[in-house]
Amino acid sequence: DFTTPPQEYLVKFHATQEYNQRTSEGDIVWAYKNGKFKEHSVWSDGSEAITLLTEKSCLYCVRIGKKWSCEKCEDKMNYDTFVRNFVDPEYAGEREILSTKTYCFLDRLESESRNYEIIVCFDERRIPLYFEAKKFENNALTWHMTLKAELVLENVKDAEFKPPLKP
Repeated sequence: DFTTPPQEYLVKFHATQEYNQRTSEGDIVWAYKNGKFKEHSVWSDGSEAITLLTEKSCLYCVRIGKKWSCEKCEDKMNYDTFVRNFVDPEYAGEREILSTKTYCFLDRLESESRNYEIIVCFDERRIPLYFEAKKFENNALTWHMTLKAELVLENVKDAEFKPPLKP
């Protein structure tokens, strides 16, 4: 059902994050180009972050937690591995398919004191359009982030990379 993903693309998301009883909003850009994956986020509190991931990097390890920790990651995840794990049914394993039209997958990661629940939705080109992560510590929700795609570009120019923050 899937077509081959574009060689390069950019997705601009609107993000909301709830953490420590505070809510913040921001814009996040995910760009995939030349086998590298780059994330740039700008938040309403003025903070900003850029993450550059290559094929030797694990992906989303900061958000997903200990299982794919960047410093200690034994099973390095590249972008294609991530897409296969979440999208291709033959690799999907225990993941629950939430919708067949938008290809949404739910994944649960558990450790002794904290659990993560992650939902990722892709279109038929395997471009991620929705991402939601929840972190539970001792069964209490302590962090919740939602990314909703607002813009998808298939030929990425570096100038388009920095996300403009909404006024």
